Amino acid sequence: MGVQLVKPPVTYLGLPLTAVRISIRDCYPLVERITKRILSWKNKFLSYAGRLELVKSLLQAFHVYWARTFVLPTTVLEQVSKICIRFLWFGPMMEKKVHHASRKVLMKAKHEGGLNVMDLELWNKAAYCGLVFKIVSKDSSLWVTWTWAHHLNNKHFWTMTIPTDCSWVWRNILQMRETTKKFIQYSLVDGKNTSLWYDPWCKGEVLCDNLEARAKFQLLQEAKVSTLIEN
Repeated sequence: MGVQLVKPPVTYLGLPLTAVRISIRDCYPLVERITKRILSWKNKFLSYAGRLELVKSLLQAFHVYWARTFVLPTTVLEQVSKICIRFLWFGPMMEKKVHHASRKVLMKAKHEGGLNVMDLELWNKAAYCGLVFKIVSKDSSLWVTWTWAHHLNNKHFWTMTIPTDCSWVWRNILQMRETTKKFIQYSLVDGKNTSLWYDPWCKGEVLCDNLEARAKFQLLQEAKVSTLIEN
């Protein structure tokens, strides 16, 4: 019938297509690409400063592409981080010796004594917070439009329960809502694009979960009804 037989994992734009949790095995292409780039003969002639810039600009850029799509396994992130740090200290040979400073120190800002090396796990979480922000702000991208039509049709994003049959990526986005609330601020303006009860516009809190707010609202409604009856 002319149907091509392929073996999993099937990839699209260099990323594995999967609806379940991405495995360590699925991430092998990411680790291999970084390792091959490090073992390039050109890198043998790089100075320490040159290796540092390569780690910041190129090697971790491979991770960024994946992190915008998946919550990567901690084991993979640690492995990529170790490869980058060994290359930084010892070049392409990546010898297993005592480092001059730990990874946590290198990930600090320069004014704190570090080298501004990316914290891969933290960046991965930040990338998913960015996806939450795109959905909430109704970005003009095709993915956001499809998400509102398929996943959020007649639902409130901040208060909807996590479906049992959803994909692993969508589940991670919904789980990241609590973290993202801490960094999102609403500009009410005329209030047309903000839900009184279901958006965290009030100090990052959703009022429908606040019993005190609901009780006060109920009292106001009863007072309005009483006033209308008297008039």
